[in-house]
Amino acid sequence: MPSPAQHHRLLALESKLRELTGLDGKKGLHPAPDQFFRQDDAVSAWEKLVASGEYEPWHVGLFAQEVGEGGKRRFMVDTFAGFALKHAPEHRDLNDVPGHLYEVIKEDRPCWLYFDLEFSKESNPDIDQNTVMAAFRSTLADFCREVLGAAINESTVIELESSTPKKFSKHVVVRHLRSDSGEVINVAFANNAQAGLIVGELVSFAKKRREDQGNPAAAALFMCSPPSASTRSEPREVSVIDEAVYTRNRSFRLAYQTKFGKTACLAPSKEDSKKVFGNITLPAIIFLQSMVSFVPKETKLFQHDLIPPDFGHCAAKVSRLARAGTVLAGGTRGSVEYSDPLMQHLVTAWDEV
Repeated sequence: MPSPAQHHRLLALESKLRELTGLDGKKGLHPAPDQFFRQDDAVSAWEKLVASGEYEPWHVGLFAQEVGEGGKRRFMVDTFAGFALKHAPEHRDLNDVPGHLYEVIKEDRPCWLYFDLEFSKESNPDIDQNTVMAAFRSTLADFCREVLGAAINESTVIELESSTPKKFSKHVVVRHLRSDSGEVINVAFANNAQAGLIVGELVSFAKKRREDQGNPAAAALFMCSPPSASTRSEPREVSVIDEAVYTRNRSFRLAYQTKFGKTACLAPSKEDSKKVFGNITLPAIIFLQSMVSFVPKETKLFQHDLIPPDFGHCAAKVSRLARAGTVLAGGTRGSVEYSDPLMQHLVTAWDEV
């Protein structure tokens, strides 16, 4: 049982989390206590809760807990405030046993610009991870200025790391840009398909810089993938920026969490916490505000000519197919062929099913 002092701190923390999420003090913190074994059931529960009118969409999120090998998960619907209060560690020194919790970035809800950066250290023994991060920051800054038309507001960029001796791994969340006039521009998108579209443009920007200008920063973002034991394929060039994390209802690991069966905890450095959160040291606040899917009420969404009106996951699928390889005229009976061999194999195999 908590002491009076601990109880007082808990009430104060709850009050702050409610304030940050816009959750009325009369509304329950945990409106849907059941866990779900299927993501679709959790999505339906979220939709019913919002449709009831008791909670607004920005009050409640969809979450997952990894419970077994192979990515086996259970799903939860909870308020952002309640989930942070219940699941964030009590202390920043992480004496608490970390969990295996993820946010689910719903396909039709806003999200911040986010990145999953990773590379195999074993396959790239001469690559220094600090050099890679400096290259990423530099290339992203140039892309934002030259393509998006505004500079990154560095004080709001959140970096979480879970690197090991074998693998570099980092999550980066970019929340604001700043125009030449000083205007703060939110980098929140209507859905994560739009975020993925912009990330794809960034990767193309880096490739072009490397090829046209021999830019060393851009070149540092591409390296060898680890060989695949299942397909016995040779190592190939990949980007440190993982473009596969912008799919529908994507699970994305939360701060202070480990993967099931792993020990590397995803957490900000003390220096990064100080830069972004100042004197705020409460893990629950950092846990909440580092969520990609927590976009507060009345946040103005990012708009740009690169993002077509109403761009969503259906359009994103077409875009990915187009980027997979140029369609070549030819074949028989009006069929088409792709310059990318893997893409051609997938299309052919699908047609034969």
